[in-house]
Amino acid sequence: MLPVPMSIYKRTELVHPLAPENEYVEKFSQSLNHIPKLRYSLGYDHQKRELCVSFLEAVGCPLTKEEEPGSHRYIGGTLTSNGGQTEAQTSLMNRTPHTVWDEALLFPLSEEERVEAELTLTLRHCDRYSRHQVAGEITLSLANLGVPFGAARWVGL
Repeated sequence: MLPVPMSIYKRTELVHPLAPENEYVEKFSQSLNHIPKLRYSLGYDHQKRELCVSFLEAVGCPLTKEEEPGSHRYIGGTLTSNGGQTEAQTSLMNRTPHTVWDEALLFPLSEEERVEAELTLTLRHCDRYSRHQVAGEITLSLANLGVPFGAARWVGL
């Protein structure tokens, strides 16, 4: 067997489409598997006493042939704390395989309530007949959150 020239091996290695260190390549490969993923970042404003969910993006939910081209998607958020439940949602966006919302969800939350609070983020689809379907959902305990506030994170739904 003839040895493979090193330059050919390196070139193949450089153009490998699934390099794990590339966030966007990983996001794209996940979308090919039709696994919905959501990107979010949490922030807390101590002066306003509110939780902010921003950098909202969704991938991995391509349109099927049966779906209307006019369908939309949005993210709904529910914050549950000792003070009760608060809900917020993003605006409706045309449904594409990669959707980005340039907005944030804001929830009033005191420092004391933050320890016991849970945040549920739900990715939903709706069609022109106002039928809403859940594409995926995640519930985060703010007390046990391993991600620091301000850091963006991708999660599978």
